[in-house]
Amino acid sequence: METRHKLSKMNNFSVIATDWKLPGFFKDQFDLTTLTIIVLFLVFNSLSTFGQSSCQADFDVYKSRNIRSVPLDGTYYTMVITNKTPSRNTYSLSAKNINSTCSNTDGSSTSNNVDINSTFLDMDKNRIDKIEIDGGQSVKFLVRITVPTGTALNKWCCTQIVASSTQCSNYRLSTVLHTLVINPLDE
Repeated sequence: METRHKLSKMNNFSVIATDWKLPGFFKDQFDLTTLTIIVLFLVFNSLSTFGQSSCQADFDVYKSRNIRSVPLDGTYYTMVITNKTPSRNTYSLSAKNINSTCSNTDGSSTSNNVDINSTFLDMDKNRIDKIEIDGGQSVKFLVRITVPTGTALNKWCCTQIVASSTQCSNYRLSTVLHTLVINPLDE
Protein backbone atom coordinates (compact mmCIF):
# COMPACT_ATOMS: atom_id res chain seq x y z
CA MET A 1 0.00 0.00 0.00
CA GLU A 2 1.20 3.44 -0.82
CA THR A 3 0.52 6.39 1.50
CA ARG A 4 1.21 10.09 1.21
CA HIS A 5 1.21 12.41 4.16
CA LYS A 6 0.24 16.05 3.92
CA LEU A 7 0.73 18.52 6.72
CA SER A 8 -1.68 21.41 6.84
CA LYS A 9 -2.34 24.25 9.29
CA MET A 10 -5.88 24.78 10.55
CA ASN A 11 -6.57 27.30 13.32
CA ASN A 12 -3.11 26.85 14.87
CA PHE A 13 -3.42 23.04 14.89
CA SER A 14 -1.35 20.71 12.78
CA VAL A 15 -3.31 18.05 10.95
CA ILE A 16 -1.86 15.08 9.16
CA ALA A 17 -4.04 13.90 6.30
CA THR A 18 -3.44 10.47 4.84
CA ASP A 19 -4.43 9.42 1.35
CA TRP A 20 -4.65 5.65 1.02
CA LYS A 21 -4.36 3.85 -2.27
CA LEU A 22 -6.00 0.44 -2.39
CA PRO A 23 -4.27 -2.39 -4.22
CA GLY A 24 -5.56 -4.35 -7.19
CA PHE A 25 -9.20 -4.45 -8.17
CA PHE A 26 -10.27 -2.23 -5.22
CA LYS A 27 -8.48 0.80 -6.69
CA ASP A 28 -11.36 2.31 -8.62
CA GLN A 29 -14.28 0.71 -6.78
CA PHE A 30 -13.85 1.39 -3.06
CA ASP A 31 -12.18 3.91 -0.85
CA LEU A 32 -10.82 2.94 2.56
CA THR A 33 -13.87 4.25 4.44
CA THR A 34 -16.27 2.16 2.37
CA LEU A 35 -14.11 -0.92 2.76
CA THR A 36 -13.91 -0.41 6.54
CA ILE A 37 -17.69 -0.08 6.80
CA ILE A 38 -18.19 -3.29 4.80
CA VAL A 39 -15.71 -5.23 6.94
CA LEU A 40 -17.27 -3.97 10.21
CA PHE A 41 -20.75 -4.85 8.96
CA LEU A 42 -19.65 -8.39 8.09
CA VAL A 43 -17.92 -8.87 11.46
CA PHE A 44 -20.90 -7.63 13.50
CA ASN A 45 -23.35 -9.61 11.38
CA SER A 46 -21.28 -12.77 11.90
CA LEU A 47 -21.19 -12.22 15.66
CA SER A 48 -24.94 -11.66 15.74
CA THR A 49 -25.60 -14.82 13.74
CA PHE A 50 -23.20 -16.82 15.91
CA GLY A 51 -25.02 -15.72 19.09
CA GLN A 52 -28.42 -16.68 17.68
CA SER A 53 -27.18 -20.11 16.57
CA SER A 54 -26.64 -20.95 20.24
CA CYS A 55 -30.42 -20.85 20.62
CA GLN A 56 -32.13 -23.68 18.82
CA ALA A 57 -34.87 -25.68 20.46
CA ASP A 58 -38.09 -27.60 19.93
CA PHE A 59 -41.14 -26.81 22.05
CA ASP A 60 -44.51 -28.51 22.06
CA VAL A 61 -47.17 -30.24 24.08
CA TYR A 62 -46.13 -33.78 24.97
CA LYS A 63 -47.41 -36.20 22.31
CA SER A 64 -49.04 -33.17 20.54
CA ARG A 65 -52.01 -33.30 22.92
CA ASN A 66 -52.84 -29.59 22.84
CA ILE A 67 -56.64 -30.03 22.92
CA ARG A 68 -58.28 -30.93 26.19
CA SER A 69 -61.44 -30.47 28.21
CA VAL A 70 -61.11 -29.07 31.70
CA PRO A 71 -63.49 -29.69 34.60
CA LEU A 72 -63.95 -26.92 37.13
CA ASP A 73 -61.19 -28.35 39.36
CA GLY A 74 -58.59 -27.99 36.57
CA THR A 75 -56.29 -30.08 34.39
CA TYR A 76 -52.64 -30.38 33.36
CA TYR A 77 -50.89 -30.20 30.00
CA THR A 78 -47.43 -31.79 29.80
CA MET A 79 -44.97 -29.67 27.82
CA VAL A 80 -41.53 -30.56 26.41
CA ILE A 81 -38.60 -28.29 25.50
CA THR A 82 -35.58 -29.80 23.73
CA ASN A 83 -32.34 -27.80 23.67
CA LYS A 84 -30.75 -28.53 20.29
CA THR A 85 -27.43 -26.81 21.06
CA PRO A 86 -24.37 -28.11 22.93
CA SER A 87 -24.59 -25.42 25.62
CA ARG A 88 -26.94 -24.88 28.57
CA ASN A 89 -29.87 -22.54 27.95
CA THR A 90 -32.55 -20.96 30.14
CA TYR A 91 -36.11 -20.20 29.03
CA SER A 92 -38.55 -17.88 30.81
CA LEU A 93 -42.15 -19.15 30.69
CA SER A 94 -45.30 -17.12 30.13
CA ALA A 95 -48.94 -17.71 29.23
CA LYS A 96 -51.47 -15.47 27.54
CA ASN A 97 -55.12 -15.97 26.62
CA ILE A 98 -55.36 -15.25 22.87
CA ASN A 99 -59.06 -15.83 22.30
CA SER A 100 -59.43 -12.96 19.82
CA THR A 101 -56.72 -14.27 17.48
CA CYS A 102 -57.16 -18.05 17.57
CA SER A 103 -59.52 -20.56 16.00
CA ASN A 104 -61.54 -23.02 18.04
CA THR A 105 -60.85 -26.60 17.05
CA ASP A 106 -64.56 -27.35 16.55
CA GLY A 107 -65.03 -24.37 14.23
CA SER A 108 -67.23 -22.44 16.68
CA SER A 109 -66.96 -18.67 17.01
CA THR A 110 -64.28 -17.35 19.38
CA SER A 111 -66.47 -14.41 20.39
CA ASN A 112 -67.82 -16.38 23.38
CA ASN A 113 -64.47 -17.83 24.48
CA VAL A 114 -63.60 -17.52 28.17
CA ASP A 115 -60.44 -16.74 30.12
CA ILE A 116 -58.83 -19.38 32.31
CA ASN A 117 -55.80 -19.37 34.63
CA SER A 118 -52.41 -20.93 33.88
CA THR A 119 -49.49 -21.75 36.17
CA PHE A 120 -46.22 -23.53 35.43
CA LEU A 121 -45.03 -26.49 37.48
CA ASP A 122 -42.08 -28.87 37.33
CA MET A 123 -42.84 -32.58 37.15
CA ASP A 124 -42.90 -32.72 40.99
CA LYS A 125 -45.63 -30.01 40.87
CA ASN A 126 -43.43 -27.23 42.29
CA ARG A 127 -44.20 -23.80 40.86
CA ILE A 128 -41.67 -22.51 38.29
CA ASP A 129 -41.28 -19.54 35.96
CA LYS A 130 -38.22 -20.67 33.99
CA ILE A 131 -36.56 -23.85 32.74
CA GLU A 132 -32.81 -24.55 32.52
CA ILE A 133 -31.84 -27.15 29.96
CA ASP A 134 -28.42 -28.70 29.37
CA GLY A 135 -27.22 -28.96 25.79
CA GLY A 136 -28.84 -31.76 23.80
CA GLN A 137 -31.36 -32.51 26.58
CA SER A 138 -35.15 -32.37 26.86
CA VAL A 139 -37.12 -31.20 29.88
CA LYS A 140 -40.79 -31.81 30.64
CA PHE A 141 -42.91 -29.45 32.72
CA LEU A 142 -46.61 -28.94 33.41
CA VAL A 143 -49.07 -26.17 32.62
CA ARG A 144 -51.84 -26.28 35.22
CA ILE A 145 -55.13 -24.91 33.93
CA THR A 146 -57.74 -23.78 36.44
CA VAL A 147 -61.18 -22.31 35.83
CA PRO A 148 -62.15 -19.10 37.66
CA THR A 149 -65.39 -19.21 39.65
CA GLY A 150 -68.37 -18.14 37.56
CA THR A 151 -66.82 -19.06 34.18
CA ALA A 152 -69.38 -20.06 31.54
CA LEU A 153 -69.46 -23.77 30.75
CA ASN A 154 -69.02 -25.47 27.37
CA LYS A 155 -66.82 -22.60 26.17
CA TRP A 156 -63.31 -22.64 24.73
CA CYS A 157 -60.14 -20.84 25.72
CA CYS A 158 -57.01 -20.46 23.59
CA THR A 159 -53.86 -20.07 25.67
CA GLN A 160 -50.51 -19.26 24.08
CA ILE A 161 -47.58 -20.74 26.02
CA VAL A 162 -44.28 -18.96 25.36
CA ALA A 163 -40.72 -20.00 26.23
CA SER A 164 -38.32 -17.04 25.78
CA SER A 165 -34.57 -17.60 25.78
CA THR A 166 -32.65 -15.54 28.33
CA GLN A 167 -29.41 -16.05 26.33
CA CYS A 168 -30.65 -14.88 22.92
CA SER A 169 -32.81 -11.80 22.71
CA ASN A 170 -35.91 -12.20 20.56
CA TYR A 171 -35.68 -16.01 20.49
CA ARG A 172 -39.12 -17.25 21.50
CA LEU A 173 -40.88 -20.57 21.10
CA SER A 174 -44.63 -20.85 21.42
CA THR A 175 -47.55 -23.21 21.11
CA VAL A 176 -51.29 -22.87 21.68
CA LEU A 177 -53.43 -24.88 24.09
CA HIS A 178 -57.12 -25.30 23.20
CA THR A 179 -59.15 -25.92 26.34
CA LEU A 180 -62.90 -26.57 26.59
CA VAL A 181 -64.46 -25.74 29.98
CA ILE A 182 -66.92 -28.53 30.71
CA ASN A 183 -69.55 -29.26 33.33
CA PRO A 184 -68.33 -32.35 35.21
CA LEU A 185 -71.96 -33.37 35.82
CA ASP A 186 -72.44 -33.82 32.06
CA GLU A 187 -69.86 -36.64 31.93
